[in-house]
Amino acid sequence: MNKLLLLPLTALLLASCNSQNTTPPTNTTPAIKFPAITSLNGTVVENGATWTGGVGTVKLSSLGMKDEVLLASTILNVDGTFSFATLPIPDDANLDLFTATQVLPSECTSTLTSSDPLLKFTDVSLSVEAKVIGPIKFISSDTAAKTESFGTFIYADRNSTLKGTQTCAFGTQKSSNTFDVQLVEGWNAVVTINKSDTNTSTMLSESRNGSPARAQWEFFGRTPTATPLSANHLLR
Repeated sequence: MNKLLLLPLTALLLASCNSQNTTPPTNTTPAIKFPAITSLNGTVVENGATWTGGVGTVKLSSLGMKDEVLLASTILNVDGTFSFATLPIPDDANLDLFTATQVLPSECTSTLTSSDPLLKFTDVSLSVEAKVIGPIKFISSDTAAKTESFGTFIYADRNSTLKGTQTCAFGTQKSSNTFDVQLVEGWNAVVTINKSDTNTSTMLSESRNGSPARAQWEFFGRTPTATPLSANHLLR
């Protein structure tokens, strides 16, 4: 038995010695798991049904701390389809410094951090102007799991990892959002999954890279004079 094990053991020892003498690679940057997205398209629906709002425009606007700024617009076709063949690069003036966005109300606490504190970013809202006016949101629901998911799109000026939890309590309304998001320079797709904890009256949320499963671009609003509602500010 010992003779049979000698060769493999010797091979392992030699491999170990060789590995100790091997010069480690100089590039230790983690691999990018979620590359930036460069385009965006979809089909608008209303209550999950075919779009009947006619031809119009889809607008993509940044949601900064100061003002909502139009970044791009594209045609909304009669069947509800739209496409941004190339996503725009926002001006630096339309980006928010990460640390500035973390000044929270007294009802909230946060352990959310950025691996690069100099990160600047913006998330966006999309809205429709056709026979009717209103926001569209990329959402899906899972009745069995009792969850609702929504997708958002974040522009970052550099690579950075966001980790931590934000909790808030406004009276009986409580929320807790856990983040584990790897941002790359450019546009990033992020999904937030919401689930209500009926025992503690708390909305539990988890934000990570990706898009909601089976999501649709749902239209909200049905009057020509409606003011588009802003999408959820993910990091505010």
